[in-house]
Amino acid sequence: MLKKKKKKKMENKIVKISHISDTHVFFDGVLSNVVFPDNNILSNEFYFKYFKFTRSMHLFSQDLFKKVLKYLYKKNIDHVCHTGDVSSFNVEGEFSGTKKMIMRYLVKDKNPCDVMSIVPGNHDMRNYKRFDKCDSLFWKYFGCFCPKDCHPICKRTKQQIFPRVKLVCDSKVMIILFDSTLDSSIADYSSIKDNGEIRDKELELTSIIINKKQEKLEKEPFKIIILHHSPIKRLNSTYVNAVSGLKRNDRKKFMKFCKKYNISLVLNGHFHTLKLKKIDGIYVSDAGTCTRNSLPFIRSGRTGYNIYYIDTDKNRIKKIKRRELNYITKKFSSKYLKI
Repeated sequence: MLKKKKKKKMENKIVKISHISDTHVFFDGVLSNVVFPDNNILSNEFYFKYFKFTRSMHLFSQDLFKKVLKYLYKKNIDHVCHTGDVSSFNVEGEFSGTKKMIMRYLVKDKNPCDVMSIVPGNHDMRNYKRFDKCDSLFWKYFGCFCPKDCHPICKRTKQQIFPRVKLVCDSKVMIILFDSTLDSSIADYSSIKDNGEIRDKELELTSIIINKKQEKLEKEPFKIIILHHSPIKRLNSTYVNAVSGLKRNDRKKFMKFCKKYNISLVLNGHFHTLKLKKIDGIYVSDAGTCTRNSLPFIRSGRTGYNIYYIDTDKNRIKKIKRRELNYITKKFSSKYLKI
């Protein structure tokens, strides 16, 4: 009996955090009544048909997303982090459809804030009708995943909906949410400027929020930052890194910030590839996309997502489970990554 109690006590120290990204789930009919402006690449009939095909069920699958959500619920994952690109075309049907799936298969009768944290990707902020992020479709459908008290700064502009800081898992884990999308990506879909940025003011604001949150805690929590764009150099290509990750100067500032505030884990997406790297004691991880239904056309990793087992007593990652898709059987299998 004593051994069983001890084992149960040990299990309670481990918190399970899942990382999914770049779901891009496509829903039939969402593009039927959409009129794209002349400066948009999708106003061209050929490109419209091409993008519609590549983003449809031939590539990003509702069925796979459903399997992922069901598995995470079944395994009692403590918290799920989604690092952006919920949509492909930034139209309302994509956001409403994705939210319905998340609420039905993952959240159910729980508080959405306790179940998931989510930040926008470059595809989610391309909105031609509204230039205020607070009025964006992303915030309309997923603002409920961020409680009011996770942004305790009184003087805040309407556009400044991020950064946000929330405490989850009985205040054992602190999740810091950044919007790394460029303002230019809202206005121009055809722009190649898909890279991201983190401004100095946002880092200063986050510092204030973190300090205010930690004042009320007896023990320092395990800190996780989630954002869409990669804060580290990814590929040996100047072009790819110029248009896809954080800006070069922002990467340096961001990693200094992480070291100063004892950030243990940084989660990002955007590249659709698995990447895990440890820099100065900080794990930077990209889980890739979890909904791609077939082999990619370009150099990329396998479809999958990650689950992090965190020892909150020692504030360290104990192990990382990788769930990868078999493209033939359409089933996910598990393996553990080296850390």
